[in-house]
Amino acid sequence: MRSDAAKIDNVLPYMKYSRQDRMSEPRTPISSRIVADLIQEKAYRVITTDLHNPAIQGCYKIPFDNLKAYPIIIKNLKENYSDFLENAVIVSPDIGSAVRAKSYAGRLGLDVVLTSKERKKAGSVDKMTIIGDVSGKNAIIVDDMIDSAGTLCKSAEILREKRAKRIYACATHGLFSKNAVERINDSCLEKVLITDSIPQKSNGKIEVVSLTGLFGEAIHRVSHGESISELFN
Repeated sequence: MRSDAAKIDNVLPYMKYSRQDRMSEPRTPISSRIVADLIQEKAYRVITTDLHNPAIQGCYKIPFDNLKAYPIIIKNLKENYSDFLENAVIVSPDIGSAVRAKSYAGRLGLDVVLTSKERKKAGSVDKMTIIGDVSGKNAIIVDDMIDSAGTLCKSAEILREKRAKRIYACATHGLFSKNAVERINDSCLEKVLITDSIPQKSNGKIEVVSLTGLFGEAIHRVSHGESISELFN
């Protein structure tokens, strides 16, 4: 602002506090709304990717582009893991991720398997049920983010018990808290594809897929007044 910019576009590959989108308990803050108020005080536009809850966009009164990372991840899968895809199913880690799983499945021509989780408290899974057949098939668990990786590794264990052959996981945001990387490397997961929306490097079973091209193209189109609708396809 002090340099007299015509407009300011906020490019936020990972939108922080996006999980704090409602009051989970009385008198707790809705931090995503607070962040929205702070950002749009000066910014003209927001460009991000894979919001945990897309409804957060309703908190903004400025142009908001929530890009999708799965086309980039799918391209990587097709180019580098075509053999794995020949006998694979897409696994949604919970009912809330079913739409994302269908997006992957539709573009890869694969079936979808759902998992249903029961929690007694946040961060731990007490019971998990697989809805669909994974026996003798490769499984790809898809989600928007990986935090402690506890649920992810638990899902992989259940899939292995159901006789899935090889198990991969794909996600956009890698928070990797609470020894998540070590937990993944010690699990029955064979590979985890994650983007660099949060800067990180490939490590053990974790492989980083870059979103540089996606955001570079989005910034170019916005700067030149061009449509970015193609980037959502």
